[in-house]
Amino acid sequence: MGQLIKLQDYISRYEEDLAAYTTRFILFKRRRWERLKQWWESAREAGAPGAGNRADGDAGFSPPPFPEESVMAQRPGRLAADPGTAEKSASLEALKKAFLNDLFELQIKWASSTAAKISYVDRSYYRDGHLKFLMQRFPDTFLCLYKPVFLLKKAPVEAEIVLITPVELLCLSFLEEEEDAIYIASSEKFWLKRAGDREEKIVNPFLALNRTEAIVRRLLKEYGIGVPVTKTVVASNGYIDYPSASFGQETVDRLNYESWFQRLRNLRSPLKHEQLKAARALLRHCHSVYLPRQR
Repeated sequence: MGQLIKLQDYISRYEEDLAAYTTRFILFKRRRWERLKQWWESAREAGAPGAGNRADGDAGFSPPPFPEESVMAQRPGRLAADPGTAEKSASLEALKKAFLNDLFELQIKWASSTAAKISYVDRSYYRDGHLKFLMQRFPDTFLCLYKPVFLLKKAPVEAEIVLITPVELLCLSFLEEEEDAIYIASSEKFWLKRAGDREEKIVNPFLALNRTEAIVRRLLKEYGIGVPVTKTVVASNGYIDYPSASFGQETVDRLNYESWFQRLRNLRSPLKHEQLKAARALLRHCHSVYLPRQR
């Protein structure tokens, strides 16, 4: 599960102590899942209604509280599967999915508040499929700045998604407007999109990625950090025709999406010192809008 270290221009506790919170998240996730799974197995062996069937609704489905600021501990009924079959309720996969969804809410909480400050989150982020994909499908050692706002020369500059892995930094843009759409790419300002019998022009996504890359490279250079940077456009449900892509540009479509995804997903590497240095450098120049917490 990736870590959301910055969400747009919200205050993030990772800005206060990156090393501490990245480690804390990994440990918390592991301990919480082990405890929850142990509870689930014990409940099934004992025939608890919440873990084995839905005869009593959600009444018996109360996972053990955990001494953390977790939305999971605050909402005892949330980890029950949606009303449905007993098999779905009893499924370990359903439990895992509910666990990840609740942990996703915790990630947004960490990326929008500290002990003394809070930012008010646009609720659409809780339903953002791309954000959830990055958080739930990649390793814990992937650090994500999701559409951050950088403060450069006292001016806020919106950027594309930045994903910092242990071995590289990706500037990401998703292009998933229509199923089976074909994008005729070029280095010009516009690309041609074909969907069925329709054709239309769309703005070249690499233009925004170029701006993001320029910001990232400038900051990395300023702090003497040597991390490879790649610009990637992802169209998992379509096709990108771009034979003249330049060095440092990567296109991922239906043809190579699975291999790209598995390459990243299977990158089992601990957090790296240079990776944390890169994340700190970027966070140091991010813009944050927040209010003091009410006491």
